[in-house]
Amino acid sequence: MNKLLIFDLDGTLVDCKQLHRVAFKSAIGGKRYPESRVEGLPTTRKIEILNELGWELDPDIVSIEKQCRTFELFDDHIHYSAPLHTRLSELSQRYDLAICSNATRKFVEAVVDRLNIRLLLSMGIFTATEYASKPDTEQWDSCIESWGGELESVTIFEDSPVGIAGARSVGCTVVKVKNAGDLLEKLNEF
Repeated sequence: MNKLLIFDLDGTLVDCKQLHRVAFKSAIGGKRYPESRVEGLPTTRKIEILNELGWELDPDIVSIEKQCRTFELFDDHIHYSAPLHTRLSELSQRYDLAICSNATRKFVEAVVDRLNIRLLLSMGIFTATEYASKPDTEQWDSCIESWGGELESVTIFEDSPVGIAGARSVGCTVVKVKNAGDLLEKLNEF
């Protein structure tokens, strides 16, 4: 049986943290916010945290604005990577591949199409649109359950503190990456 490699998207397969920061900041009217407290969290949770800190943000309006701004900036931040495509293509011959992300399904699918890796994902895409957001383990648990293998045969690649903490609680191997370049280097070990 193959082993399973599960990738986070933002900050792991693609370096789009800046895209999300710019889009979120624009959606909240350019105000400064405590980035370290909300890094890696979905927009709705970021809004909840800021509102708990005394902000008065309308979750529906901010979420819509953030999503619109994200797609307006998409072409400036998300680019095809031939080295990533080549490496994932090689790995897909020996491993099953999946993505688990706190991003929306629409965004993940747009990135997957830009990277041209959809056909390499034998286990598919699991997002916060359908499953609980990280650090909850529901995305990974659902992916691993549908795969049907053993936890010892699963490796999760994550970059954010939220993702790493959640992934560690799943009980399989977790590889911490700094960014997409670091991921490529670490994939050479597989």
